[in-house]
Amino acid sequence: VTIEFILGLLLALMLNVGFKGSQIMRTLMLTPLMMAPLVAGLVWKYLLSDQFGIINWGLYKLGIINNVHSIMWLSNPKISLYSCIIADIWLCTPFMMLVLLAGLQGIDPTYYEAARIDGAGTLKLFYHITLPLLKPNIVIAIIIRVMDALRSFDTIWAMTQGGPNFSSEVISTYIYTTSFTKLEFGRASAASFLELIV
Repeated sequence: VTIEFILGLLLALMLNVGFKGSQIMRTLMLTPLMMAPLVAGLVWKYLLSDQFGIINWGLYKLGIINNVHSIMWLSNPKISLYSCIIADIWLCTPFMMLVLLAGLQGIDPTYYEAARIDGAGTLKLFYHITLPLLKPNIVIAIIIRVMDALRSFDTIWAMTQGGPNFSSEVISTYIYTTSFTKLEFGRASAASFLELIV
């Protein structure tokens, strides 16, 4: 969520300035938001595949890795969760960008004009005008994304199903496997009740 917020804020600031082709760039950046999380998980599963994935092929062609099978993104317990995080960042950063961009476009430009007349630089404008006026949008975006991240299931299930060796398991996948694979409905019910409280 932190990375999504930082990237979303940077993209929103960039798109708020406006430049040639910014409308096309905004449309392209919003395309992941229109994709179902399950589909995004399947897309990233194939992109990160150590057998035929385009990510390893691109890294090999750039000379970063020696072999197309060098990095096993989804099979290595040390990096499988990070692979799921990359997919989630790609999927949800446009939401952060959209909420923050809406907030930025709602700020009255006369505040900036008055501050520039008083001699404020770009950093002072950002810290004393942009951030305080953007605070409601920031709070809303972070709360919604934290709640959404707590219940993330589709992308992780499509990519790793919580494996290998439970390395990418989150509470949602734990509840699913406990109830429908192990048939321990009481434990799954208790875990889902605790997740609801959180």
